[in-house]
Amino acid sequence: MRKVEIHDGLKFGETSIKGVVISDFSHGNFESEILAVQEAGKLSGILLELTNAINYESGEEIDINLDGATLHYVNGELRVKNLSAVNVAPTGNKIDITPHLSDIATIAAESQFWGPVLVAVEEVTFTAETGTIGGENTIDDDIVSAKLTVLESADFYNEKAPEGFAQVIGINRTENDVLKVYPRSMEDLALLITELKEDFENDTSTTYDNHNLNLRTGSWRLSGGITAGTTADLKFGSQSIRLRGDLNNELRDGILEMQFDLQGVKGVRLSHGIYPASAEVSNVNPTTLDLEISYDQGSTYEFVASFTIDINSEVLITEEVTLDTADPDQNVRFRLVNSSVPFANNRKPRISIDDVIFLY
Repeated sequence: MRKVEIHDGLKFGETSIKGVVISDFSHGNFESEILAVQEAGKLSGILLELTNAINYESGEEIDINLDGATLHYVNGELRVKNLSAVNVAPTGNKIDITPHLSDIATIAAESQFWGPVLVAVEEVTFTAETGTIGGENTIDDDIVSAKLTVLESADFYNEKAPEGFAQVIGINRTENDVLKVYPRSMEDLALLITELKEDFENDTSTTYDNHNLNLRTGSWRLSGGITAGTTADLKFGSQSIRLRGDLNNELRDGILEMQFDLQGVKGVRLSHGIYPASAEVSNVNPTTLDLEISYDQGSTYEFVASFTIDINSEVLITEEVTLDTADPDQNVRFRLVNSSVPFANNRKPRISIDDVIFLY
């Protein structure tokens, strides 16, 4: 249609086209009377402004009879107007349109040729005026910016604004030379991960011997410790890790260790405390917990930091460590070691650990 010489009110004769609906009225982030339609397999789309709206599902293929409809620019957008919903008929086919991955600058430059199509941009910052996703807020990929547009009618209008998105999928529209991206639902907005939390709630164990826990973030080896949820144990949820260690038992060496790698970790935040038994709270020797890092999938570990446990505190104490790595994108894993001076029986004081959070 963009090859047609435009004059105000251009009227179609007997013309039929076929397209796939990419707008999704069910989540409210598109005008009720407008359909965004994309040609299957191509970067070519158009807006249909219907005189009597019928809501089609995203992915539905439709036949469009343009006879009598007119073509107009509205606020810089090309639209088909004066089109009755009776001239639009579903074919019965469902077609999955794959979002076109690009950068904001390319989308802005090509939108006049593509029209409204399904696009995706990755790793963008988000600047919101109100603290929510709703409205017209700025997304930026460190080159240029665009407006992420969420209408008041959208069911995700009041969602809390993040610092950025790992990926944004949406329909590109250029209104008065401003590039806008309309996400169809909250599922189109993949949050940029800034934290990954392990809360030690997803598995339980009552044996102090060496074993693995299948937790939220992955598998962790626990040697000389248990998951503990008594009223005496310091914890945030229903349980925490109670880590001891025994010099006379190699199956109980007092280590909580990841069995998987993470990439891009810039810091670690964790909470620790004492198990308030009489031996622990009257201990005159330092009770300490070491954080160590591995760059070779756990074959060797290096010291990162040591935390001194406050034996007088009745709550967990949270501390944060910033990593100083040569390559911030390197694969790493961590372990926590009970490095306390043992008692006369060669057992170490029991330490409570909860909510290890990896910072990105």
